[in-house]
Amino acid sequence: MPSTPPLCPSCNQPATVALAGPEHGWECRNEACPEFGQPVRDHEPRRAEAPDPGGDLGFAPRARLALVEFPADDPPRARRFWEGLLDEDLAERAEHQGSGRQTQGDHPAVGVHERGAGPGDTHALPYFTVADLEAALARVRELGGSIIHPGQRWAICRDSEGTPFALAAG
Repeated sequence: MPSTPPLCPSCNQPATVALAGPEHGWECRNEACPEFGQPVRDHEPRRAEAPDPGGDLGFAPRARLALVEFPADDPPRARRFWEGLLDEDLAERAEHQGSGRQTQGDHPAVGVHERGAGPGDTHALPYFTVADLEAALARVRELGGSIIHPGQRWAICRDSEGTPFALAAG
């Protein structure tokens, strides 16, 4: 392995030594980078985008994990738990983010809200940010998933196996 770290082809930041996996190579550790945690090879050319499997949609919307939401029977207790575990504050949400609290920053957020009867209120729910919500919802249906709760800015869906997740317009 070279002594000078290679640059990540996406964010152009120096890679760091990967301590896990079969090869102890380099990986991107810039949390804001789409290649975060991915291997970076020395002098690796930028990869071409994968061909679009989206058929007549014209593109495959790229989803990025944005939030994992935890419903709570006792929100203050859940807040203490997650703040203690993550060593990070869960701040009150802005009005457009809904009720509850969540971490802030450039990384995927962790959120807590009072448990309710809605489709996202029974279990932890990951939220993925997509550039085009309408196209992403069409893709969910095309792949055998379903839309449980459609919306303008976000939608709760089920994958092909019935597991709930959410998509948010980004």
